Amino acid sequence: MRSVVVTGAAGFVGRAVLADAAARTGIRVTAVTHAGSAVVPLLMRDMSGRRSRPSTGLLRCVAADLDDPESLDGLVDGADAVIHLAHRLTGTTAELITTNVDGTAAVASRVQAAGVPRLVSLSTAAVYDAAAGRITPQTTPAPQSPTSQSRLRSDEIVLASGGTVVRPHLVHGPGDQWFLPRAMEITRKIGWIDGGHTRHSIICVAELARTLVDLALKDPEPAPLVLVGPHTPPTIREFLTQQAQPRGERLPAIDISLLSARHHPGGYGDSRWEHDLHLLSTETILTPIARTLRAGVRPRQRTSTQPLSNRSSPTLVTEPGPAACGSLPYRVAGILLPFDAQSLIKVVTLPTSVVDDAGWPEHRPRSTPHRGGQTTWPRDDGAATGA
Repeated sequence: MRSVVVTGAAGFVGRAVLADAAARTGIRVTAVTHAGSAVVPLLMRDMSGRRSRPSTGLLRCVAADLDDPESLDGLVDGADAVIHLAHRLTGTTAELITTNVDGTAAVASRVQAAGVPRLVSLSTAAVYDAAAGRITPQTTPAPQSPTSQSRLRSDEIVLASGGTVVRPHLVHGPGDQWFLPRAMEITRKIGWIDGGHTRHSIICVAELARTLVDLALKDPEPAPLVLVGPHTPPTIREFLTQQAQPRGERLPAIDISLLSARHHPGGYGDSRWEHDLHLLSTETILTPIARTLRAGVRPRQRTSTQPLSNRSSPTLVTEPGPAACGSLPYRVAGILLPFDAQSLIKVVTLPTSVVDDAGWPEHRPRSTPHRGGQTTWPRDDGAATGA
């Protein structure tokens, strides 16, 4: 039985990660949330809707807070991997640093102290903001917003500790309350910005979740930086049109220039409007830089004993496959790990498994009253929000 700890487990990506892990045999999951066991019914209901068969894995929920490092004590002891999804997306600069930077440092230090073999942390392609276009692992990050700057600093902590950072661009699927709803709203209101011809690396949350669990638990050891996205990114027009079709919705046939969109009375002067227009109109493609593993190729056994800090940078790509999340037909086809033939593994879905509450190492975080006001992790795992 292998054990994985998931922070930010109640968030958008977190719930998908729990569903994927619960559908595999021999895995027990510690779901870290603010609410602890109180969130179990919600998670179980959500997970049952994401699985094709009943689960047989093991799940427990515990309460912890990145802003309270002592609540993390003992949390990762005995774990085989930690998938770190919890981050703050809004707040003051000081709050962002406390949660994203100091909180991640607290997680990483406990992972190292407990001797946990793997730490996989979810980041975002928003750290490349000023370098939008075709992005490779060698592209220099240039975050513009305080949120993205704090996420980059979080990434640097994970990389320095020997962990793996995963950067998607745009993520959609069940529970998405930002990207798809907002993109549809803007398109209905003003039409297609510059014809809707810009291409974007868009991935379904279920495929992202599968990738995160694979990186955490499969051999060989993953490389420090993984970019994840479709092999052939769709245009925003292709993507939204396919999303609208199952709903019987017809999007407007109107094209509008970016300049006209910026001055549209529906959003002129709103900083969020400008941010979202920039995101939709700026082509961002996570570009594979080397070979990828195709379906049907068996993994070779890893023989390298190279330390984590010496691993090379990979790119994960997807290729056409069965439809996922009711959108464009993309699925994860392969991942490039350290650059040698023995480092290629196939990303696959393992057999289903279940949920119980037995056999866990003891975790008793220090009991502290929950702070009032804004939740510490507004959307716990906030992947690829373009922040």
